Amino acid sequence: MRRLRITDLQEFSGRSHFLDGLIEGKRLRHGGLSFHPPGTVTHDQHRPHVETDQEVFCLLQGEGWIEINGVRSPACAGDIFIIEPGEDHHLISSHGNPFINLWLHADDIGHRNQQIDPEKAEYPNKPNNRPDIEAEVTLLTTEEGGLHKPFGQGARPGYDFHAGTINIGFIYILDREVAQPGETVKVHIWFLDPSFQAGRLYPGFEFTVNEAWIVIGRGVVTKVFNPYILKPE
Repeated sequence: MRRLRITDLQEFSGRSHFLDGLIEGKRLRHGGLSFHPPGTVTHDQHRPHVETDQEVFCLLQGEGWIEINGVRSPACAGDIFIIEPGEDHHLISSHGNPFINLWLHADDIGHRNQQIDPEKAEYPNKPNNRPDIEAEVTLLTTEEGGLHKPFGQGARPGYDFHAGTINIGFIYILDREVAQPGETVKVHIWFLDPSFQAGRLYPGFEFTVNEAWIVIGRGVVTKVFNPYILKPE
């Protein structure tokens, strides 16, 4: 893991992105903005939490700690962390000033273009542990306010399970490589922080799929694999 401050970044005129030269990859591939509630530990139920490529954390607000391979160090707004493949990493928000984190990945392609065998589920950056849920998701059409392009493997959209927050998680399509707006697909989902859904979910639970706060699809849980989030009978 490497640590920088935002003030360490140099003028990036002419470079492909603001971290060019610091991380591998000429194009930012995907990322998101995560809001971490006070006192929470990210991915605490999914240890170790590792990536197969570099991940960057840009802390926009808050203070607390970053944990790398079991070692905690203080962290605060303005810190940039470049996390290497295979490093078990977690953020711990303070109770008084929780984190807002911009996380990013880059590559030399700019989008996922791998041919994927759904039966083998060999997806890039796929978590090693079992998914939290299986669900059936119907993407809204473009005319309904949905996407203008296909929805690919390994995206990290948000999910609204009516818990007062948007829960981010990996999504993988089981029966094809991409889904078009308007299509219905079966998916596996790994939550980045399943604690938001502790004891809440069950087959038949309805939710929405979001980009930021915009609804791009609607889903229904078909299976719950993670007993931590299964609603007691």
